[in-house]
Amino acid sequence: MPIFDPLPQAPATDELPLHLWEAEGFTVAPWPEGTWQTGYNSHTWLLERSGARVVLKAVPKAQAVKFASGLRAAELAEQAGIPAGAPRRTRAGDLVAEHGPWCWGLLEYVAGRPPEPGNPQDLARAGHTLGRIHAALRDIPPLPQTLVWPHLDWLLAEQPFLEGREWIQQAIREGLETAASENLSSGVIHCDPRLTEFRFEEDRAGLLDWGEVMHGPHVFDLAGTLSFLDEETDPATFLAGYLETSPAPACDFTSLPVMLKVRAATEGWIYASREYHGVDLGQSLEYSNAKLIERARDNVRAAGELPPDAYLP
Repeated sequence: MPIFDPLPQAPATDELPLHLWEAEGFTVAPWPEGTWQTGYNSHTWLLERSGARVVLKAVPKAQAVKFASGLRAAELAEQAGIPAGAPRRTRAGDLVAEHGPWCWGLLEYVAGRPPEPGNPQDLARAGHTLGRIHAALRDIPPLPQTLVWPHLDWLLAEQPFLEGREWIQQAIREGLETAASENLSSGVIHCDPRLTEFRFEEDRAGLLDWGEVMHGPHVFDLAGTLSFLDEETDPATFLAGYLETSPAPACDFTSLPVMLKVRAATEGWIYASREYHGVDLGQSLEYSNAKLIERARDNVRAAGELPPDAYLP
């Protein structure tokens, strides 16, 4: 479910509960230049000890089960050989630990650089990595308190913040009906695999930030990547790399245009609800709720102009 409450202020560094892990001696370090370390719904700290790095992450305790589910997906991906920022288990053997008003996770640090959008080899490698992830998580059942594609009809319920924004539910309804009729390849998916979340280091390629995990069509994950590509970026090599390792067949790509519409419309739903509840999550004017709703509508229109075969190889 969307988060309506603003994120509380981060705990002080002397309040970090490292005693809950085998983590004595780690100290807070500055993030590498260019690293984006803050999220809408979490606080993170980079920790170092004798050259080793880990990431400590805190979310409000109310999000504990969903947080643990995302970390479980990352753990499964890592077990399949894909760097994913998997959790280090607590002294008690748990994925996460509750301490004070927060739920905490200690994650492996994934080194490397993000892909360069203008580099076809990087795009192919990112697609190849996402395909491996989908293959690894294909048979995993829905994880606790994560969204499940056939059960998204709550997005179609009447809401005061959707008045005058009929385009949002029209696009979502179309996507749900398409997925139901097409029998698309599905499984546990990352749900926000934008290029900035991939990491390459030598022969290792991974994916970060598993906070929005859900169970749904694999092409919905692809729509998450494509929706953040610049207009100048040709997605063909990304999709070709994906098909090399993915359980999804190429024919599922005919549903990509409608999945792009659903992706954009769902973002519109979320930002409209945040606007209604007075939650801006510290966004700048450039990325205000109003601007993001406008961006979502533009993306719905653009996706609606694509023919079904737009992404077929």
